[in-house]
Amino acid sequence: MNWHGNRFNETYTFVKVSPVDWSENGTYDFITSGSIEMSDDNKYKVTGSFQFDGPELPDPNYYIRVYYSFDATNETTHKIEHAKIPLATTIISYPTKRMQETTIGMLYSGSLTASSMLKILDDKKYGQPFIIKKNLNAVYKAFELIEEFGLRVDYTPSSAVLSSDHTFSSDASHLDIVNWL
Repeated sequence: MNWHGNRFNETYTFVKVSPVDWSENGTYDFITSGSIEMSDDNKYKVTGSFQFDGPELPDPNYYIRVYYSFDATNETTHKIEHAKIPLATTIISYPTKRMQETTIGMLYSGSLTASSMLKILDDKKYGQPFIIKKNLNAVYKAFELIEEFGLRVDYTPSSAVLSSDHTFSSDASHLDIVNWL
């Protein structure tokens, strides 16, 4: 694949993803445009918005995975090759939505706010002081906390342990704890 050459048949696909088993359950063909921003400076790392216009509302109980696809000519074989790259999997909420009754049924339009999966960890406060004990494997504990929410994590085992106890306040989020670890 020529990753730096001319591309054609470029498309973005918005896929409905189950929060239970991460399976892909069809596409949202009525998402008409959008943007995704990836930034190390943003707490959630990935944010964005999508505009929709169609016969149904995107289901906020599902996640949206965005793929970028394109075709390119292999410089060696001169054959056309296809690439499909996942850009982000996001949770969604509705800042705006409109409904209009037409002769063919209801039409919905509006915009969605997209946030990275880290928002799930940030929204959940621990609710009581959380104590991390000395000699605890920090990386493994972070892995456990993330998996409690059914989220996927690229986990590389580490032998790093904490040199002292640490206590988080009751209003600390799971994201605060994971980032500290």
